[in-house]
Amino acid sequence: MKKDYDAKEHIFDALSAMMQEKKLEKIRVSEVISRAHVSRSTFYYHFSNLEDVLQQMMAIFYDILRETVAIDQGFVLSRTREGYIQDRSHALLVDFIEKKEWLTAILHSPRKWEFCEEMTTIYRDSYAMISGFLCIYQVKIT
Repeated sequence: MKKDYDAKEHIFDALSAMMQEKKLEKIRVSEVISRAHVSRSTFYYHFSNLEDVLQQMMAIFYDILRETVAIDQGFVLSRTREGYIQDRSHALLVDFIEKKEWLTAILHSPRKWEFCEEMTTIYRDSYAMISGFLCIYQVKIT
């Protein structure tokens, strides 16, 4: 399983780097697999095309944000695990920062508005739920 993730990560890294040089529409799968040092069969085992690579990169950021928000919700509702929550939130932030090339590639892609809209929706909906819990339980944040 780790090997599969490593191959995908190499492909993500290669596509991100190439998107710094040219637009997604101008990049070929053969260029990505060459730069990622993976075989064509490995690429197609994980992805159907370059758009699929971009979509999966976007999904990783959605998951990071959802997990961060879930941790923040846990922090508001249960301060007993405060140390773990802070450590995990920090780890997620570091994960986000380490993937900044991926984020840059997404934000320079044709799907940037879809990505921004989904990230905003996740954030807005999650924090609306926290506000609802706080009102129900009349919790004060100081």
